[in-house]
Amino acid sequence: KKKKTNSSTSTSLENKDFVISTLPKPSKEELQKENQVEFYPYIQSMSPRISFKINAQDVKDTEAVYGLLYLIPRFKSPQWEAGADLTGSGNGSIHLSKRFIINERDYFRPYYKYGLNLSIMPQEKLATFLNVKNYGFRAGIGLEDLLRHPMSLRLDLETVISLNSSYLLISFGYSWGW
Repeated sequence: KKKKTNSSTSTSLENKDFVISTLPKPSKEELQKENQVEFYPYIQSMSPRISFKINAQDVKDTEAVYGLLYLIPRFKSPQWEAGADLTGSGNGSIHLSKRFIINERDYFRPYYKYGLNLSIMPQEKLATFLNVKNYGFRAGIGLEDLLRHPMSLRLDLETVISLNSSYLLISFGYSWGW
């Protein structure tokens, strides 16, 4: 059996003039905009920072605090963050927090965290680890914003509450991801 074809359709296409040409090349700016993807690829970071410690009992009692934080690698939030801080008077603290990052793969990454804090008192020597009054709770909010790969600007607002003291930390630093 012969199959019927629609000759009017094929003829109408054959009689049309088609122009096939290449598209104009996009400009360099258009290519950069098209290829720009805001994706934060790093899962761990090191963050040096400077903080201002404000004593909750006496707001005039402030001092500078120098710190270093390490974000332990994990692809998905929450992540663990370990840190150490040192004041000009020789006191310090070590802390471990669980950090919940909002928009963890975007350039702008706000977060909140909570965890444990151990105040280090040099006059107590190794007994500082046994003194229950040196242990406390730490909570905070913050944000990181990518400046250029792999460096981000970092701002933190944290509070520490223990049996012997409570204070607020306002921190500024950067985060180096890898």
